[in-house]
Amino acid sequence: MPVHIEWIESPSEQDWLDLEKLYKDAPNQWFEGVCDHTAQDYIATKKQQDYMIVVGRFNDRLIVAATLKAQQGQSTYLLEELCVRSATRKRGVARQMLVRLCQWSSEQKCILLVKDENAQYKTLLEYGFVHAQGIWKRQG
Repeated sequence: MPVHIEWIESPSEQDWLDLEKLYKDAPNQWFEGVCDHTAQDYIATKKQQDYMIVVGRFNDRLIVAATLKAQQGQSTYLLEELCVRSATRKRGVARQMLVRLCQWSSEQKCILLVKDENAQYKTLLEYGFVHAQGIWKRQG
């Protein structure tokens, strides 16, 4: 199941339908401060907060999404809120998204960060991340 990433700017009508299905499976706390629990409101709120929305596409359908926020200028990005549609979980979709984001960060020569106070995401070691002081860091 090859996943291709892209940055959401102007989703098509089908993209919005896919995003609705995707965010229906997201934790409720992600929608705090969002008017409605819709994908459109969620993405609009995130963009107002200067987040970038990255999505993964398979067979022209959106099946995974995450938010990235620039830190310390434009060369460091905090990866947050990675969400995979429940219908495609346990198929390596999140891993593929992570691989594509690592490729992107290498091309852009930027740093990726993932907060993890308890170092639970040990799988990030496979992708060149190093854990220190509650944050996984990958140099691009």
